[in-house]
Order: sequence, then structure tokens, then C-alpha cells
Amino acid sequence: MKRFSILIAALCLCLTGCGKQTTEATAQIFAMDTVMEVAAYGEHAEQAVKSTEKRIEELENRLSRTKADSLVSGLNRDGSIRHLTYDYWNLIARAKEYRDATNGAFDITIAPVMDAWGFTGDSFRVPEQSELDTLLKKVNSDAIQMLGSPSDSVTLGEGQAIDLGGIAKGYTSDCVEAVFYDHEIENGKISLGGNVFVLGTKPDGSDWRVGIKDPRNESGLAAILSLRDAYAITSGGYERYFEENGKTYHHIIDPATGYPADSGLLSVTVVADANGPEQEWVQPGNGTMCDAFSTALFVMGEEQALDFWRNGGYDFDLVLVTEDGRPSGRLDRLKESGFYNPDTGKSRLDENVFGMKYTMIHQPLDYAGFGISVVVQNNRSMVNVVIFQLIIILFILAGICIAALLLYRVKKRMIEPMKYFSDNLTKIREDSQDVYFDNVDIAELAEANELFQSICGQMKELKIQMYEQQLAQQKLQLDYMHLQIQPHFYINCMSLIYNMAAMGEDDTIQQLSACVSDYFRYIFRSDSNMVCLTEEMKHVGNYLEICRIRYKDRLTFHLEKGEGLEDIKIPPLLLHTFVENSVKYAAGSGKNIQILAAAARKKQQGEEFVEIKIEDNGIGFSDNVLESLRKDKDIVTEKGTRIGIRNCIQRLSRIYGSSARVLFENREEGGVRVLITIVLKGEENSNEYTSGR
Repeated sequence: MKRFSILIAALCLCLTGCGKQTTEATAQIFAMDTVMEVAAYGEHAEQAVKSTEKRIEELENRLSRTKADSLVSGLNRDGSIRHLTYDYWNLIARAKEYRDATNGAFDITIAPVMDAWGFTGDSFRVPEQSELDTLLKKVNSDAIQMLGSPSDSVTLGEGQAIDLGGIAKGYTSDCVEAVFYDHEIENGKISLGGNVFVLGTKPDGSDWRVGIKDPRNESGLAAILSLRDAYAITSGGYERYFEENGKTYHHIIDPATGYPADSGLLSVTVVADANGPEQEWVQPGNGTMCDAFSTALFVMGEEQALDFWRNGGYDFDLVLVTEDGRPSGRLDRLKESGFYNPDTGKSRLDENVFGMKYTMIHQPLDYAGFGISVVVQNNRSMVNVVIFQLIIILFILAGICIAALLLYRVKKRMIEPMKYFSDNLTKIREDSQDVYFDNVDIAELAEANELFQSICGQMKELKIQMYEQQLAQQKLQLDYMHLQIQPHFYINCMSLIYNMAAMGEDDTIQQLSACVSDYFRYIFRSDSNMVCLTEEMKHVGNYLEICRIRYKDRLTFHLEKGEGLEDIKIPPLLLHTFVENSVKYAAGSGKNIQILAAAARKKQQGEEFVEIKIEDNGIGFSDNVLESLRKDKDIVTEKGTRIGIRNCIQRLSRIYGSSARVLFENREEGGVRVLITIVLKGEENSNEYTSGR
């Protein structure tokens, strides 16, 4: 038996930590109604963890009583199963062995009683005594018939059902140990709720620390075990329970009474050696044994548990947490040996049992309301081990105190000034104006602070300059685009007047000249970046009247102006560009030209917006042009690059940002439809739009 040591709760210091390993792999798995943690260290650590996850999933699917297609559910449903694989057949056989060894304190046929209490499906209740009396008649593993090869069958007694929950996690630990050895893992750990297996040591060479929960304090520890190559499995009534009529009922059922065990124990921890690499993975090992005995000894109570351990039939160590804090073993024997202190309740007893020396140590914990009894087989005095550990703890405590003092001085002299400095760096990112701080005692940091203040001032000036440059750049871009569009319109209008004069239509030139005069007056007066939507609509009507005169009966147009448009601002010549494009390409279709320009103010889902629609009955957009428009790309045709539409889209994006959207589509009846939507923000006439993208 490999030795382990224990630190009593009164001196519990959780000394955790793990040295850095070349290859480390960890995983957290939820299975068997608990969170499992796996850690492996070694060249094949990742493969080992993956194999562990797969093995755990396989075992849960086979052993769970809540899964309808599991092996256990099938056996309980059918009452018999044949051609069972050797590993699961041997697991049930081992469960029967533990039942016989504990005189029925552990029995897997307890399943019907567990169901009656509702612990299987979390539908808790207190069953009637008559119901329990009936169900207890079915609790007897001796009624299970097992035949080995070649059939490898298991048959339950009439009305029986089994529950392997009392050994499933322990058996899982055995299987994980085999997986670790298969992947040449020398250091590893797996925690399955109250079931822990550790392989080797921590990567830094120190022992693993395994805590035993304080049954009366969920966040505390009753003790800490120092282990290597060992299993430590704990059972207690504090993990799963319910209350009814002021009384608590836990899930560990006594097969003799059908009620939760009332043995005077709060928890039982059974510790045993690792199985070793020679153990076959199909064989239930010490993990299975520890799981079964932790439950059985909890049911037995303190005295029977110690008697069972003294019999020496199985090799394990024992940690008992008792309700009343009284010492373990025979009080008279403790007094005779001189190792019992009646004032404190502390005790220690060394005895020889079957030629094997063991040590019992007891520690009452008045503040916690319970006591801890440790029973360990050993080759040297356990007292020396405890004394040695206490000395180490004192040195550690002294070191912690000194380190705390040094850290406090470092914090006041260095960390706090550096934190202030760091906070001020953060203020720059947050555009804070107040970034200055005084009282810097560190010379180097004070010098850095002065430089920091200088940089802050320069950054503020630079930000102002960059902002001013950005505004100027945006204005130049808008002015440039405006200058781009004016020559474009001017040339088209002059070409139209020229063609009419060439055709000798003198009688309409006067009317046309008045329209053209208003047309150019609007263009040249547009020295601002924004005009009223109603003005733009009036201008579009004037332009279409010019085109109507040019094309006579071939062109008809219709303007629709809704209410509430007087205060809406848009870029000048925006609508004109789209209308002009419709006239140009609709005329080339050979059809009578029909133009619709409509503007309306709408509200939908609490959002107010202006919708402008322009339609024609022309030839529509080609596929490549339509794709370029939708992707905001330059429009290139056989006649060159089309500037106007691209210019309008850019102006809308610059002024309104994402608040403006332009949709291009071909109408089913022929021609195109341009839909411009501008979301209104703030006051109607405030023009509070985002600039840029």
C-alpha cells in the first residue's frame, strides 16, 4: 500500500499548482449526472484525453439507468440478457461479490426502492412503509443468476431491477486509468464528482492534493489528502437530498430498512492504490472497490466500518467524518495506550492486525460540529509524518507573511503609481480631457509622466488639425462633384436647344427659352450643398417640360409631390440626374417615353423617412450595369464611363451615410425603377445626418 498523508481541516491550506509540462491536455465533461474533469501530461496527452471522453461516453450509454437503450435499462426491462460482453458481465459479478462482503450494505438491486423515493427521476417523495416493505422483498443480489461462457447471461429475480450507480463512476475511473497507460501517460488526474484518480505525481514532482468536502459547508474542506498513484472516492449524504416536513432525506439508502442510512457518519472516503499497467481494462479494479465500499461503509456506520477494515479482506485506507466528533475505535484502548486526551478529544492508536501495523488518528472539530478519523496502514509512525507536515506548514505560513509584507511595500511604492499612469493612458483612448496626475515618487516614472503630458498636448493639437482638415476635405469633395455635374447638364441642354433650332421649330423656341432660362437659373444659383426637395421637384418638372417640347407627343411625364416636403433638404441636381438618365435611355428604345417622379414622406415601424421614386418605360439596365450599380462600382459601357449616377450615389453617401439607400431594378413591364430612401433624424430641418460611411 502506497502511503498518503492528510492535513486536518483546522490547518487546511490548499497547496495547488502544477509545473509546466511540454504537452498538457485537459477536458471538462458532463456525464453520469456530474461534471468530470480530466487532465493528462505527456507526449500523447491530447490523444489520451480524447480517448477518455469517448470511453466515458460509451460507459454512460451502457450503464445509465435513465437511458432507454442502455444495457442496464434493457436488463431491467427484459429481466434477462444473453451474450453479455465479458467486462460488463464481470462488473455485475463484482457487484454481487461486494454485496456478500458487506452483508448486504451494498446491493445493486436497490433500484426499485430508489425509484420509490424519487431519486432516479428527481421526483422526490417519502414512500409509505407498506410500499417499502413490498419493495424490500425484491432487494437481494443473491437472486441474480449468472452463467459464464459460452452464453455469458444474467437473469434477474422476479420484479427485480438493478442500479449500477454505486460503482459506475468507480469502474469508469478504472477504465480511465487503463486509457492513460495505453497512451503512456505518466502524470494525470480525473475527477468524477466525489471520485478521484491520480496517476503519478504532478508534473512538478509534488503529490496531488485531493480535498474532502466539508459536509456542513459547501465551499469548505474537511481535509486534504496528499496522493500519488491512488484512488480516493467519497460518499456522503450531502450531495443529493431533499427536505419534507422539516426532515432531510439523502440518497444513500440502507438496503436493510429502505430508508436513508442513519449511521452517525457524514462522509466516508476510501483510498486505495492504482491498479497498475498490468491491470486489464475490462477488469473492475480498485476504483470500483473504493466506490462500492464508500457507500457500504457509510451505511454500516463507524464501528462496523472499522471492523470491516480490520478484517483485512481488502487493501484500502479510510477517512471517516463523524457527526458528533467522538474518537474512532475503542475508547478504553485509547486511554490505556495513553494516546487519548479527554480535554481535547484528540487521539491516536497504533496496533498490529494480522501482522500489519496501522495507525488511527482522530481530530474533533468543535467549530465545524464534526470529527475526522483517519485509518491508515503504514510502515512508519504516522505521527512523525503529521509533525513533519505541521513544521512545513509553519514555514509556509511564515513565508506567506513575509511575502505579503513585501508585496504591500511593492504595491505602495511601485504598483499604485504605475496603475495611476496606466489609468491615464486609458483616458487617452477614452478621449478624456483630464489626464494629469501628481505625486510620483519614482524618478523614472516622473520623467515618463512629463514626457506623457507633452505627448498628450501634441496629440490634442494634432486631433484638432486633423478634424479641421477632414472638414475641409469633405467640402472640397462635395464642391468638386458639384462642378462635375454642372457641365454635364449644361452641355445636354445646349445640345437640345441646338437641335430644335436646326429643325426650324421657331414657334416653340420662345417657350423653350423661358424653360431653359429657369433651368440654368436654378443650376447657377445652387451655391449651397443642400436645396429644398420641393425646389428640386420643381426643377425636374421644368427639365421634363423642356424634354416634352423637344420630343412633342413622344414624351409624357407625371410628378407626384406628397405633403410635408417643404423642410426636407437634399443635394442639388440629385433627382435631375436620375430623370435625365431615364429620358436619355428611354428615348433610345423607340417607344413613347413615360416618366414618373414621385416624392412622399412616410412613417413605418416608428421610423420616419422620405421615399423618392423615378420610373421610365425604356430598355432597362443591362445585367453588368445593374450589378455595378448594386455593388457601388464605376459604370463602364461601350460609350465610356457614366459619371452622373455614380456622382449622385457618392454625394448621398457622403452626406447621409447609412441613412440613405438607393435601389435600382428593372420593371417587369419594361424600363427601370430608381427608389431613393432617406431616413429622417432629429429635427425636420436640422439636417443631422452622418458624414461619410
